[in-house]
Amino acid sequence: MKMALLPTGFDVDLLYISTPELDFSIKGKPYHPNVKALNINTGVTANILIRCKEYIAEIYSPVEQKLVPYTGLCKWYPLFFEQQNYEVVIEKKGESDILFWHENVNIRNKVKYVGHSKRVLSGVINFGNDIGFTQIVVKVNGRDYITVTLEVFPSKIDYQKDYYALLKDINDELYNLVFDFYKKTYSHAGLKETKGNSMTEFFAIINQVFNKLDSAIGMVLRIPHHALVKEKNIMPQQKIRCINGDTIKWLNKHAHYANKVNGLYIPKKALAIKSVVTYDTFENRFIKYIICTVINKLNEIKKVYLTGTMMDEEQGKDIAVILRIDEMINKLKKRIESSFLKDVGDIHTINSLSLVFQMAIGYKDVYKYYIMLLKGLMMKEDIFKISIKDLAVLYENWCFIKLNSLLRKRYNLVRQDVIKFANNGLVISLKKGVRSTVEYQNPRNGEKYALVYNKFYKSGDTPTVSQRPDNVLSLEKKGSNIIYHYIFDAKYRINPALEGSDYHKKYLIPGPEEEDINVMHRYRDAIVYENKNNRHFERMVFGAFVLFPYNDEKRYINHHFYKSIDKVNVGGLPFLPGSTRLVEQLLQDIIEGTPQSAFEGTVIQSGIYEYLDYVNFDSREVLIGGLSSVEQLEVNLKHKFYHIPYENIKASGIQFKYVAIFQSKKKFKEEAGIRYYGKVKNWKIVKRKEIKEIPKNSEELYVRFEIEEWQELKNKISCKEFGVTKCMYTNMFLLENATYLPELCIKSKDEYRLYLELKRICSTNAEFHVDVPDKNIKDSTSIRGFEIDGLRIFIDNGRITVYKGDKLVDVISSEEFEKKPLTIIRRIRSY
Repeated sequence: MKMALLPTGFDVDLLYISTPELDFSIKGKPYHPNVKALNINTGVTANILIRCKEYIAEIYSPVEQKLVPYTGLCKWYPLFFEQQNYEVVIEKKGESDILFWHENVNIRNKVKYVGHSKRVLSGVINFGNDIGFTQIVVKVNGRDYITVTLEVFPSKIDYQKDYYALLKDINDELYNLVFDFYKKTYSHAGLKETKGNSMTEFFAIINQVFNKLDSAIGMVLRIPHHALVKEKNIMPQQKIRCINGDTIKWLNKHAHYANKVNGLYIPKKALAIKSVVTYDTFENRFIKYIICTVINKLNEIKKVYLTGTMMDEEQGKDIAVILRIDEMINKLKKRIESSFLKDVGDIHTINSLSLVFQMAIGYKDVYKYYIMLLKGLMMKEDIFKISIKDLAVLYENWCFIKLNSLLRKRYNLVRQDVIKFANNGLVISLKKGVRSTVEYQNPRNGEKYALVYNKFYKSGDTPTVSQRPDNVLSLEKKGSNIIYHYIFDAKYRINPALEGSDYHKKYLIPGPEEEDINVMHRYRDAIVYENKNNRHFERMVFGAFVLFPYNDEKRYINHHFYKSIDKVNVGGLPFLPGSTRLVEQLLQDIIEGTPQSAFEGTVIQSGIYEYLDYVNFDSREVLIGGLSSVEQLEVNLKHKFYHIPYENIKASGIQFKYVAIFQSKKKFKEEAGIRYYGKVKNWKIVKRKEIKEIPKNSEELYVRFEIEEWQELKNKISCKEFGVTKCMYTNMFLLENATYLPELCIKSKDEYRLYLELKRICSTNAEFHVDVPDKNIKDSTSIRGFEIDGLRIFIDNGRITVYKGDKLVDVISSEEFEKKPLTIIRRIRSY
C-alpha cells in the first residue's frame, strides 16, 4: 500500500463506532515516528475487525488524512503500534451499564468513568511491548456488545520479516538443542516405549512434526543405507564364474561332488559366492520399527478418542481429528508397502545406534522426531508453537539463542542446561531470572568457552551492588590463567535519530540509547573480584556490548558507538535475524584473539599485573649452550653444573640467570631440542683440565656454571632442521613459551605479538614457520619474518610487508598493527 506523507502533530480519531447504545472512539497518532526512520513495516497491511449487531464505523485513512467508512473485516494501514499512547473515549446514549474490558489488567483499568454524570468512560492505554492481535471489548449490562480486534505492530523491528524470523530462529535452535540432548543422553536406546507421555501430548506433538517426519522418511527411501552381503549357492560347475578359497574348502569337505577324469578331479557342482546389495540392515529395520510404532500409537489414539476419554464430553467427536489420524496412518503404511521396507526384517534389540543415525541424510531427522514423540516434551516455553507477544522478552530470548547458534557453527557443544528433564518430559529453562549455561570447546586448541544467560553477580561477590547482565561469554585462553568475561546485553530499544533530535545531532544515524551504553560501563566497573595474591580488586569484564534491534549493518559501522568498541571495548551492535555479521565477527575476534589482544582492547583489567611485567625482550638472562657429547649431558645433569668455553661467551658480560641445554639432532636423534634448564647459583672461570667430572688435559679457559636444580620445560622446544652454533641468548619468557628453536630469535615485542596472532590462525606448526636466515642459529641471529600457507610476512623499519610468492600484496605500518591487530590479521588471512 502506498500512502501520502503522514501528518505530524496532534492525535486524530483512528477508529469511530456509533451504535444505539454508545459512541466509541480511539484517538492517537496514525503512524509511529520509528517506522520511517528505521524503514520498517512499510508496504504491509493490518487486520481490523469489528463485531457488533448494529453499528456504523469509520476508520482513519493516512492517504486521505481523514476518517472513511469501515466496510467490514479489512486489510488496512497499520494504525496501532507498541509503546504508543492511545486515548479511548466511550460515551453512553442511554441508561445502560457500560464497561470497558481487555485481557490485560493494566490496560483494562486505564479506561474509567469521568465526571459526576457517569456518562463518559475515558482513559489512555498503551500496549507496551505486546504485539499481534488484541481484543478490546465494550460490555453493555454485563454482556459483550462491541468486540474490536486490532493488530498491533512493532515499532523497532519489521513485523513480517524480523518478528517471524525471531520465532523461527528460536524454534530451530531449540530443536537442535533437544536433539543434541537426546543424542548425548540416549546413546543406548531400548525398544521398550517410555511411559508417561499422554495421548493428547503425543497427538499435539505429532500434529506439529508429522510433515517433517514424513519428509525425512521419504529422504531415507530415496537414499537408503545399504550393505554388501555374501550370497552362497551350490551350482553346476559350468555356471560358476569365480572360484575363491571358500569354494576350495567346500570341495575338500564334499569330495563326492567331484569325478576323476584323466587323473584330474572335475567337480560336478561347487559352492559359488557373490556379493549382493541388501537393504535389510539394522538401520532400515529400525526405520521400519519407528514407522510401525507410530502407526500403532496413532491407532491407539484413534481408539481412545472414539471412546470419548480424550475429549470434553460437551464438545463431541470432531470428524477432522479422525480424518487427520487416518491420513497420517495411511501415509505411513504406504511408506512401508510401496518401498523396500516391506522386505526388511523385524528388529528385536538395540544395543547402540550407529553413526548413520547421527550423520546420514534422512536417518538423523527420522530419529530426532521419533525421540521427541517417544519421550514426550512438556515445554514451559512451547517449543512447537511459540507465541510470545512481549517483544522485549522475545528479543532477549532470541539474542541468547542466536549467540549460541553462532558459536555452534565453529565450536563443539560440550554441555548445556537450557534443555532439562522434568518429571514428565523436557523443560526449557530459558526465562527471565533463571540462569542457563551452554559450554563449548574449540576443537583446534582445546580452549573452553561458556555463554551464560542471566548470570547473577550478587552483592557478596562484588564490593557494591548486585549485577545481572543478560548474556556473559566467559573464555579461557592458552598462555594465561585469567578468565576473560564479555557481556552481550540484549536491549529491545533503539533511538531512531529523528531529524532535529539531540541524538541525531550527535550521532546522525539510529543506534543504541546512551543510557544503555552507560549500563555497559557500569557492568564493567561494578563486576570485579578480589585478587587473592595481591589483595587488589580487579575488573573481570573485558568488554560490554549492547545488542539492539537494527537491520542496517552497513550504515551502522559509521556510528560513534560502533567505533567505541575498537577504542574501549564498550559499545553497541545491531542484532536481528538478517543482521548478525558484526556480532559474529566480534565473537570470532574475541575468541580467536590472544590474551594480549584482550588486554590491549580494553582498559585496566584483571591480570594487568601479570601483563605489565610481561616480557623484557632486551633481556639476555638465559644462556643456551650446546654439548660436545651425549655423555656430557648425563654428567652435567648429575653434578648440577654446565661448562662452556670462555671464548664463546666473554662478550656477553656473563650476566646470565639461567642456563638451558641444547641437544643437537646429530647426537640425540629423537631426543633433540631443549628440555633442561636451571637457575645459576654461581659461576667461575677455570681451566678445562680443572673440570674433573669430565677429564681433559687442556689449558683452555672455560666458564663453569653451578646450577641450583635442573628442571624440565613443560613443553620441549624442538629444533627440527635447526641447530645452535656455539651458543645463543634469550629471555625466560620465550624459553617457557617457545615451541621450536627459531622462535627464540624473536627480539622485540612487535615481532612476538605478530608471531602470536599469526600462530593462532594456524591449525598446526607445519603451516607456520619463523623465517631465519640460516639453519645454524647463533646469538646474532634475528628473524626476517614469518611464513604461513604460502605467504611471507616480513618486519623491517617499522612496517610489515606481506608477499604472496614474489608479489607484494600488502604493506602495514607497525602503528596500524598496534591499534587494530585483529583487523590486520583478518586482512592477512584473506590473502
